[in-house]
Amino acid sequence: MKIPILNRKHYTSCENLPLYNWIKLVVTNDVEWLYSEPKKPWHKSKDITPIWERIFEEYSDLSADKTADHVLSMVKGITVINNKLQVIQSAINLLAIARPLSDYQPTIKMLNDYGFRFKYSEETLFNDLKLTASSAKTMVIQRQQLEKDYENHQSKQSKSTEKDYYNLIAQLSKFLGFPIDAKKTTVYSYISYVEQYKNSIQKDGK
Repeated sequence: MKIPILNRKHYTSCENLPLYNWIKLVVTNDVEWLYSEPKKPWHKSKDITPIWERIFEEYSDLSADKTADHVLSMVKGITVINNKLQVIQSAINLLAIARPLSDYQPTIKMLNDYGFRFKYSEETLFNDLKLTASSAKTMVIQRQQLEKDYENHQSKQSKSTEKDYYNLIAQLSKFLGFPIDAKKTTVYSYISYVEQYKNSIQKDGK
């Protein structure tokens, strides 16, 4: 029996993304935390960086912390490039052994969409894959620059860690009068709690 190739389920917005996953994603720059189920052999590869970008934009719109937005913008950039490099390398590895190439046009189209305008034909494949890997190094340079900017910024600030997030969650829980479970609380709810907390502080003049 042939097992169908399925898309791996993932979160799509601040309204369904658990706070726990958001924290992991921001701290580790690993877009895998956007998935809502473990990876299985029948799951096909998919670039979900556009989903991360949409969620990030949604977060930016919902929150009013411009300093945090700047930091998260750099984190988003690093995460997006990391995922693209992983997808590109997976595509290169797949096309290097895949035959016939006519069955792998979606993979070739994805590389084309990323800007790698090579033929990827039977006759040119070996050289095209080498050129693809070489061209992808520009993304590595972009990531290194973003990482440098991020580190420079964080050296002037206190670097955000999981502990920082959970310290804030503890403060929010005390303020709200109930414990916040990061795995059951959505990012949308978290933003709302932070806003309530900040408004209360401003109102009290503290």
